[in-house]
Amino acid sequence: MMESYLTASDLKNFAFCPLTVYFKKRGMEERRTEAMEEGELTDQEVVVNFVTPTLRPKEILRKPFLKWRDVSGVPDFVLKFDSSSSPLEVKSSPEQRRDHRLQLSLYCFLLEMNQERVRRGYIYYVRRRSSTLWTSPPRGGGRW
Repeated sequence: MMESYLTASDLKNFAFCPLTVYFKKRGMEERRTEAMEEGELTDQEVVVNFVTPTLRPKEILRKPFLKWRDVSGVPDFVLKFDSSSSPLEVKSSPEQRRDHRLQLSLYCFLLEMNQERVRRGYIYYVRRRSSTLWTSPPRGGGRW
């Protein structure tokens, strides 16, 4: 049986190469790459070395499942601040890519659809040791 959900990873993969989503929906498994394994190992480093001292969130949620209708996603982190929440994606890619921004945008959307106020999202590039800030359009006032 095919999965009926559209996931944030599907959107990211489609923007990078549409065939990856086609084959996944047909039941073919994606090969685990070194980058995938490296990404899992660096999550803790990101929290300790970047998130906590730099952004100072009140709470950090790791890999929360977000869903709205038939759309779902699992960001690496959701950072909780006093009056807002921000998704944080960790990428091992050395450069910024459009598919990363699309994935982050969907996480912002999913948080808003689940009654969270989102002002910004972050992508942290491990190899560059730097982050990219994405500012969310005001609810009802911007274009997704």
